[in-house]
Parts: sequence; structure tokens; C-alpha cells
Amino acid sequence: MTIDPAPLDSPAPSAKPADSPYRPGVCNIGPEELARRRRAAISTSLFAAIVAGAIVLADLPQLARLAIFPFAAAAGVSWLQVIRKFCVAFGAAGVLNFGALGSTKRVADIESRATDRRIALRMILEGSAYGLLITLGFLVLPA
Repeated sequence: MTIDPAPLDSPAPSAKPADSPYRPGVCNIGPEELARRRRAAISTSLFAAIVAGAIVLADLPQLARLAIFPFAAAAGVSWLQVIRKFCVAFGAAGVLNFGALGSTKRVADIESRATDRRIALRMILEGSAYGLLITLGFLVLPA
């Protein structure tokens, strides 16, 4: 995904146009981006399950079960993006998109960008915590 924010010296769009559903730290993606996040969440969840199944079928040592962490964490972050209608990458980059895929707009307001970055970090940490819980649950399951 390529994010092409406006150059710093060009006039930036307002942080929240009157007709925009954008809300700093709450909602920065529209229906098309949301559908993309939903597909990613389903894919990462399935992949984590496939990796877990392969580990069990291969009868690998119990510690090998830790290998699902990055996939479970990615699934956790992806599902949070779907539930909250907030893209962590867009939040970190200070952009939003309520139009066609790939048509991002820069968030002009500095306070709004700071709020979006803070929420993006919080969602990454929360999704990683969900991934850790799933991984620990998988780790303690009998072989």
C-alpha cells in the first residue's frame, strides 16, 4: 500500500471537512478500506490457525507453538481495525480515506494527527496483547 500525503508546502485539506465522517482517533476509513481490513483480518486469522494446525500435526516441541504469535497478533490488530473503523497505518501516517482504495488524504490538523498516532499505537499494543493471549492459550494446550 502506498501512501502519498500532500507535500508539506502544499495546502492541506482541513482535518475534518463538514461532510466527512472522519473523527480523530475514532474513524479514519470508509467502506472500501473497511472491507479490505476485514479481508486481511480473515486471512491472518486463517493463516494463524493453519500454522497452529501444522505445528500440532508435525508434533513439534511445545515451545514451537510460540511461532503463532506474530500471526495471532496481526489477526488481533486487523480485527481491531475492522471493529473500530480505524486503520493503524493511516493513523500513524496522518492520512485518511473515505473514497476509493488508494485515495488517501492528509489530516491537516496537528492535534488530530497526534491523536491518530496515539490511538494507532494503542491498537497495535492491544492487538499484540490479544495475540499473546492466543499464543499462551495455544502453548498450554496438551500436545
